[in-house]
Amino acid sequence: MKEKIKEIYAEAQRKTTKKDIAVLMITDDRTLLVLDTISDAGVKTLPYGTKSLTADYFRHTPPTEGEIEAAITIVEDEIMPHVADIRTRDLQLVSPDKGIAEIMGYATDSKESMSVADVEGVFSRLAAIITGRPASMDNLPADNDFVSQVLILREVMHHLRFGNILIYASEMD
Repeated sequence: MKEKIKEIYAEAQRKTTKKDIAVLMITDDRTLLVLDTISDAGVKTLPYGTKSLTADYFRHTPPTEGEIEAAITIVEDEIMPHVADIRTRDLQLVSPDKGIAEIMGYATDSKESMSVADVEGVFSRLAAIITGRPASMDNLPADNDFVSQVLILREVMHHLRFGNILIYASEMD
C-alpha cells in the first residue's frame, strides 16, 4: 500500500503546478490524506470511508437527520487531531478520486476543481432531501454511499480549511 500511495502522490505532484499538496482519497473503508511520502506521519488516515460510514451510521435511505448528525460528529472527531498540523501549511488539496469527481459533476460546471462552497451546495441539497423535500426534485444519486462521500469531503474541506479541491483523472487506473 505504501508504494501505491507514493505513486499516487507523485502523480498528483505532476498534475498540479503547486509544490505543496495534500492528496485526498476516500476508499470504501478509510480516508487518506497524504501530505508527503517521506514518513508515515505524512499520511493521515481516518478510519471511515464511504461504505464503512454508511454501514455504521445509516439505517435509512436517505439517512435521517440524527444519523447524519452522528456521522458528522464521528468524522469531525477523527479530523480534529490533524487540524493544527494541516492548517499551518499552505497546501493545495487534490484528488484522483472518482467519487469526488462524481460530486463535482453535481456541484459545478468545472471539470477541474470545486470550491468548499460548491461542496456545501451539494450537502445542502442532500439535507433538503433528508428533511423532506422529494428526492425526485433533484438529480442527486439516491444512495447512502454518495451521502457518505459528500459528508467526508465536506468535513475535510471545512475543518482543514481547504478553499478548493483540484480533481484529476489518474493514469494509474
